Amino acid sequence: MSEIELHLADETLEIVLSSDLAGEPQQVFEQASTHFDTPDRRLMQGGYSL
Repeated sequence: MSEIELHLADETLEIVLSSDLAGEPQQVFEQASTHFDTPDRRLMQGGYSL
């Protein structure tokens, strides 16, 4: 299984999901993510995610 991560506004997500752009999904998963970083965002600035 491969993973594609997209960050879309709710309105944009509804437009994409209701269009024929990507065809019918095989499965749809709703996920929540929690990201951790230092107060000065050092991980993000270095290109890392935790």
